[in-house]
Amino acid sequence: MKKVTVFSALILMLSMSLSAAPVVVDNTGGGDFTTIQAAIDDAGAPTEILVRNTGTPYDESILITRSLSLRGEDPGSRPIVMLRALASQPLPTATAGDGMYIGANGIDVTVADLILIPSGTSTVADSMITGGIETADDSFNVRLHNLLVTANDGSNQPLATSVWDTPDFGGAGVVNMPSDGIYLMARGTFSGGADGIINLTLTDVIVNGAGGTTAGTHDGAVLYAGVGGTGYMSGCGFSNSQRYGIQMSDEATWTITGSQGRPSMIVYHNESWGCRFFGAGSFDVDHAYFIDNDPTDDGQGGFTTDPDTVLAFSIRDSVSAENGGVGWYTATYAAAGPETYTATNCTFHNNAAAAPSNQDQVIIDSQPDDDLKVVFTDCLFSGAGTDGVWNVSSAGVTLNNCGAPTTGPDALTNVIDPAGTVTEVDTLNDDPAYYTTSSVGLPRNMLAPTAAAHMTASASGSYLRGGFSVATGNVVPTPDGDLSEWGAVDPITYQTVQTGYGNNSDADAVTANGSELDAILITNSPDALVIGLPGVLESNGNAIHILIDTDPLASTPAGVTTLPDPLNQTANELRAFAGMDGDTLPFAADCAVVFENGGFGAFANFITLTGPSTVAGEDLGDGGSGGSTSGLVDFSTTSARDIQIGYNASNIDGVSGGSGANDPILYDPLSVDTGYEVSIPLSDIGGLSDGDLIQVVAYVTSWDGWISNQFMPSLSAPSANLDGGGTAQDLTAQGVTNVATYQIGPGQTPVQSYEIYR
Repeated sequence: MKKVTVFSALILMLSMSLSAAPVVVDNTGGGDFTTIQAAIDDAGAPTEILVRNTGTPYDESILITRSLSLRGEDPGSRPIVMLRALASQPLPTATAGDGMYIGANGIDVTVADLILIPSGTSTVADSMITGGIETADDSFNVRLHNLLVTANDGSNQPLATSVWDTPDFGGAGVVNMPSDGIYLMARGTFSGGADGIINLTLTDVIVNGAGGTTAGTHDGAVLYAGVGGTGYMSGCGFSNSQRYGIQMSDEATWTITGSQGRPSMIVYHNESWGCRFFGAGSFDVDHAYFIDNDPTDDGQGGFTTDPDTVLAFSIRDSVSAENGGVGWYTATYAAAGPETYTATNCTFHNNAAAAPSNQDQVIIDSQPDDDLKVVFTDCLFSGAGTDGVWNVSSAGVTLNNCGAPTTGPDALTNVIDPAGTVTEVDTLNDDPAYYTTSSVGLPRNMLAPTAAAHMTASASGSYLRGGFSVATGNVVPTPDGDLSEWGAVDPITYQTVQTGYGNNSDADAVTANGSELDAILITNSPDALVIGLPGVLESNGNAIHILIDTDPLASTPAGVTTLPDPLNQTANELRAFAGMDGDTLPFAADCAVVFENGGFGAFANFITLTGPSTVAGEDLGDGGSGGSTSGLVDFSTTSARDIQIGYNASNIDGVSGGSGANDPILYDPLSVDTGYEVSIPLSDIGGLSDGDLIQVVAYVTSWDGWISNQFMPSLSAPSANLDGGGTAQDLTAQGVTNVATYQIGPGQTPVQSYEIYR
């Protein structure tokens, strides 16, 4: 259920080249092999190896010398592999080596759905580069997906489970990954020509706690793909390493991409630079976050493009903030130029706030014989430092529609330019009133400026955007079920769980044989809230419920945390809420919009929830037998409230069927561009206006109140369908704890409220 892009086609061809009959590794004896290495070494074994989570970690070293796919059997329940150091490895030292080594030329390897931690039982002395996954000196295709590479607490359990967890490096019993978490290099050393080419793909990979106790020498990941190699990264995190979070180089072409609901990478709390873009290469980066690196203020910081020549570098929609050193340090020391670096829609905040750093957000330092040009567009600089941009050198620097606060606690000078080579076009210096910590109700929402700050116009009428996407016009989608027109509005979040309500295979715009919610998008015009839910709804009476809390910051919310009992009344205006008696919600809902797609018609209701025993509903109209021939079910002419609803049932993309974690590469929820849209006048939901917050939860049910596993925001994988059928359910106890938070803007679709990592 995914549109086949060039990238996904390559992955699919690789998958099809592997055996259709995998073997299972089970260390309790219930599979084909009891160790991973035995399955790899068996020449007659298939090339797809599934590792079963038996509750007991696998404690072994792994040497991969043939093309294969090594995966956890269930992506939602990853088995733990305790990596022992290999007694010997082919390259580059032929001595004691890493826990997992890819050591043969010309092979295709996928490693996925595992938790990798260092072994506490290995007696082999560590070599210089001993760590998690390694390769060197040859040419490979390597895909890493849904991996956690981390320290353990001495009892065979992972010490860290996300990019934000901070391992206690000095804690008793902690066993750290002794060197780099991932070390994939097309050559054996950092000097000399590259010996091989690696095509790398990293998706949903977290490296947390690399480097042991040897400070300043090891990184979360080292990725050198070789001359002519390629790199692709999305949804990755690198944190709490003893040196760099990640470094990548070797003249490869790198694509590091995400969306507002899915970061390309989060680089957090590493001891030196968060990221080092090194060597002669091309880097295209968007939706990256460099937070709290160099916490001891040693003069490093968020990320650097030094010291060798990076031929091309662009970064967009990204944030470098709260780093102990500079947010971005760019320098070229070779005279190979010309080079052009660009930063667009980026925020550099509160970096280099203490000595011995220069207290600048960005430092540009190139040699006189270089030809470096740096262009900033729609970038914001703020924080307790000195300057937004300090141009130390003779590099040509241009700032287009950039700004910095000149008053308040985040004031600084927009630019210092001793060389006199900075050109400023429509720059604006004011006080955009940043938040420097998590905004209330928005966990881990780093640096959410107010909506008004985004909309502050420069002299030419353009907008300051920073690292958060904001459309520059009053672009409000028409609620017709076609979500391709959302364009500038990124999803707040997306689906991470397979659908338990059927995987739709019917591309008809009216009928469907499955249901899923793939993402949630929210925007507003000056007078209406618009919600988009890419996905599909089975034409058997299944319903989408959208619950809205219009006053989440109120000390006594006006809505209800328990749905009134009973709601399965006979009145038409309440029929789509049938069976939801007494369900407990994760917030106080003030109203609901319910849409049902049934064999006897598609209809919708607007329901006001004002108290435990008070419910008022309005039947918004009947769309006929499944809607019109186009699949559009439009109630704009039938509702006194002028609530407009559109639905198109043609989606066959998005998540796959099941109850486990969805694979976002093969089944991409963000590829879906049809589904459900609703436009609600702000006057009907409390008279909301610019600056007000709302919270939203959406989910799919059946006509008789059974509840699916399709929620927005997503449940945690794995998740089966919830209970229901007219019985009161505590949805919070069943994992419904996340809400989508949105701040009403002046009408230019500011989307700023989201959790950085799942």
